[in-house]
Amino acid sequence: MFTNVKNLLGAEMIRDGGSLAVSFCDERNAEWIVFLPLRSIDHGNRMERLGFDEPLLIDASPENRPADSPGIRYSKLSGPNHTLNWVEAQALAMEFAARSAELDQRAAQYLKMLCFAIDRQGELPPGMDRFLRNGR
Repeated sequence: MFTNVKNLLGAEMIRDGGSLAVSFCDERNAEWIVFLPLRSIDHGNRMERLGFDEPLLIDASPENRPADSPGIRYSKLSGPNHTLNWVEAQALAMEFAARSAELDQRAAQYLKMLCFAIDRQGELPPGMDRFLRNGR
């Protein structure tokens, strides 16, 4: 594996309708994010969640992201990234799951959802509604 998980920093659902992300530090204290992009269709008054695309590994270290400018602030998701295959993502998800006690209850729930989706190669996790009203 290309990086080892030293500790978890957090897990969250992104406000794009349901993409999932887990941030962690590796053995060199570099910050990374495993990002699971939501695949969806906009039906006008509602969004249909179809599942997730292949995970991305994002280098979230500030020195590797684009520099902020007066009018633009770049998020941690703006760092260099590459696609993980499902097997690589499953190996990381297993490391994350073993460390879930490092997270608060809400983050642990998002981590559980991400691990489920990775284990099922992009399926929606239980409890994640297929349809979401636009205007969330």
